[in-house]
Amino acid sequence: MTVTGAPSPIEPRTTANRIGLAPVEDLSPRMAELLDSTKGLNGERVLNIFGTLAHHPRALRHSVALGGAFLFAGNIDQRIREIVILRVGRNTRCEYEYAQHFLIGQNCNLTADECRAVLQPELGASFTDFERTVVAAVDEICDDDCVSDATWSALAAEWDERELVELVMLAGYYRMLAGFLNSAGVPIDDGLAGWDA
Repeated sequence: MTVTGAPSPIEPRTTANRIGLAPVEDLSPRMAELLDSTKGLNGERVLNIFGTLAHHPRALRHSVALGGAFLFAGNIDQRIREIVILRVGRNTRCEYEYAQHFLIGQNCNLTADECRAVLQPELGASFTDFERTVVAAVDEICDDDCVSDATWSALAAEWDERELVELVMLAGYYRMLAGFLNSAGVPIDDGLAGWDA
């Protein structure tokens, strides 16, 4: 199955930090507590994405809940989940998303080389045929907002409806986040690297 190419070389959409972190002193106790609960994702610091989303408390609250459901209570194998997220980051040219999940992916049965390989139009030999089908689905969602009949059939031969729903929602959620991250110019968190990781 052939997947589409991304702009080469991959560059972020904007380097400007258009929306800074929300001042902690301006947050309600509930929002401050929610931000505090996200610290475990990156040592003991609030990630820039959450600090920026805190300007819109309701968006922050619901985004953390949905993202947490995918990351900690999903039905899709974590390796495939990370392939999906990395591929969305590649297709949307979202360096922030890629940088975060380059690290997370290595804790989810992907090697650093495999995380890098997801940036290429064609995946390397270490990926299964089914993982290639998943990547094709992600590319189709990013290109046309719809998984083709052929790709859907190949997915449905191995997955049930719950997993199929989760795949489409997962790709869509990270596409939405990429649009926010790219447009707001959220900077990569300290200690992480982007395309050159």
